[in-house]
Amino acid sequence: EDKIKKLEAELTILTSELEISRRIVHTKRSLIQKEMSDETRERMRNEIEKKVRIELTEKITRELEVIMREEKGKELESLRKIDDRKVREVEHQIPVLENEIDKLRGKIRHAEQFHKKALEDVEANYRNKVEIMINNFSDDREREEL
Repeated sequence: EDKIKKLEAELTILTSELEISRRIVHTKRSLIQKEMSDETRERMRNEIEKKVRIELTEKITRELEVIMREEKGKELESLRKIDDRKVREVEHQIPVLENEIDKLRGKIRHAEQFHKKALEDVEANYRNKVEIMINNFSDDREREEL
């Protein structure tokens, strides 16, 4: 259930990131539709990609920080509740807990890889859309000139 909730949260994040990308595309469209040299088009594309990458990275970083703080907060709260007597009683469970920690670290690594892949996919999709828009604009310009 937690994994499903996390995946749903990630899907929501990616959806909002896609919406951000769409807004950026619509905002920049008017600039792209003006007559530009190849050099200007390349510079604009690089600026847009850089801004999108920065925004997505910052958003993902903030969300991961929140998740990490929540996890650490839960761990700290549970540690505060345990007294010395309980520690002695559960000392034999330390290896099991270490295994759980390793599993959580693995899940975090997996989540980071998923976010990285999702970011790459969004960026690739965005680059393709920008390229299509530029090509369509160039084609329209050529038709107008004929």
